[in-house]
Amino acid sequence: MSTLLQQLLTPEPPPINIPAAATRKTRFPILILVDISGSTGADPSGAGGANADIHRINNAIHKIVSMLRSPPQGTPLADNRDCIDLAILTYSNNVDVNLPWTPAANLPPMIPPFAPQAGTETGKAILFAISYALKQYVQLKNQNIKCGMPNLFHITDGAPTDMQPGSPIWNEVQTNLARMSPNVEKKYVALKSFVTANGCDLNSGGSVLADGRHVTGLELMGELSNGADTFELSNTEDAFHDMVQLVTVLITHATQLANGQVPAGSEPPKFESNNIIPH
Repeated sequence: MSTLLQQLLTPEPPPINIPAAATRKTRFPILILVDISGSTGADPSGAGGANADIHRINNAIHKIVSMLRSPPQGTPLADNRDCIDLAILTYSNNVDVNLPWTPAANLPPMIPPFAPQAGTETGKAILFAISYALKQYVQLKNQNIKCGMPNLFHITDGAPTDMQPGSPIWNEVQTNLARMSPNVEKKYVALKSFVTANGCDLNSGGSVLADGRHVTGLELMGELSNGADTFELSNTEDAFHDMVQLVTVLITHATQLANGQVPAGSEPPKFESNNIIPH
């Protein structure tokens, strides 16, 4: 484990209670990493206004949790719900475990809404999330329970405040992301980043780098991960609705892969949206 990851002191996930029948299936860990920096509460009408990202983020998280807790009957997701585990982390200047690893069937009916805080220490948060996901993977393996590749869904609204291209944390994160190669057999975790409209705007979610470049959070996330699995959200409620639908599609496909219900290496069904642009 790297020096920076060791410094984070990521907690060991608490053991989860898995029914004996469910242990015969491959577990599928899903981690949602949420940026709750101060800018998520920004709105032209004032801090915390109706159009602030934080309200849309909270609503989206509620929908994802509800969907995993009670998926529509007769769907592939419902068939695989009992093998899904969910964790939710939030970050600003620090990373917090808001929901430790929990089987989907045991998810609470409501997640308390998140409130905007301070900075956007994305680098530290991504390293923390990777470590937390891999510790769960190892814990399940030590119990002789099959575990699929952890999937991380990252929601952010701006540029990182704890790293720039070439900095130690940047290099550390990029090294880890490089291991998320397109070759499924070589991947050890998958990351998908969703950047809200603020993070695509130089005036609200941008950053001036040491080399003089003025870049958006979207551009930095793309540069960090070589442009893979980064999605731009439009400034609409519909964008967050579509994000929930896309996450549902991706989770459904990943669980089917883990349980051999679709051919290995197959791509998820094509998802069309005018409100989400892949980069």
